[in-house]
Amino acid sequence: MDRFVFPGMCLIALCLGACTKASPPVASLYPELPAEQIVTTLEKIAETGEYKSVSMSLTASLEKAGYMREAATVQNFQYADSPEKVKAMAAELVNSVKKRPAGQG
Repeated sequence: MDRFVFPGMCLIALCLGACTKASPPVASLYPELPAEQIVTTLEKIAETGEYKSVSMSLTASLEKAGYMREAATVQNFQYADSPEKVKAMAAELVNSVKKRPAGQG
């Protein structure tokens, strides 16, 4: 019986130690855009075709808002063969985000 006491006590101590310490919040690598700026940012991309400076923040913001397909499309901007293609993709995203409530992407 004694040979089971020590491992059991260690297991209990580990469980209690893990349960009582709160883990620190995970910092985001990319600053998220406020939700009200998502459409505005997409509209700007649709006008200019420039996306590189905001793509990661926009992706994180779309994901947080529940627009998973739209976030994946933003990541695919890099594969577009011209700025005009990026503009067209961004215009489609503007319509998509405006039509569908957050969380249903």
